[in-house]
Amino acid sequence: MIADGDTFALTPGVLSEFVHVTTDPKRFAKPLPIATAVSLAEEWWTSAETEQLHTDEMAMDCFFQWLETYRLGRKRLHDTMFAAVLHTAGVRYLLTLNPSDFRVFGCFEFHPDFS
Repeated sequence: MIADGDTFALTPGVLSEFVHVTTDPKRFAKPLPIATAVSLAEEWWTSAETEQLHTDEMAMDCFFQWLETYRLGRKRLHDTMFAAVLHTAGVRYLLTLNPSDFRVFGCFEFHPDFS
């Protein structure tokens, strides 16, 4: 799915959310064991193909601006932070099962199978 010239970017928050969600028995009939989820997250984080993104001053400015502009509440904090870090790093294409959480920002495209 990664085209020539594209990179795969992750944030620590995205990976912690992955571990949280995939090990939750309320969300999955067969959740991943915590060790498996952590192992997968670590593999993706340390992969040569992964660009590791972190929160910086630009991302924080974007985060605060978007919270105010879109009047987002406490249930939108994590998604807004993910989006701000990704956006300020130049990410334009997201692979997510919840594209509606990110459409409000108007700066991302989504895989059609998940829209």
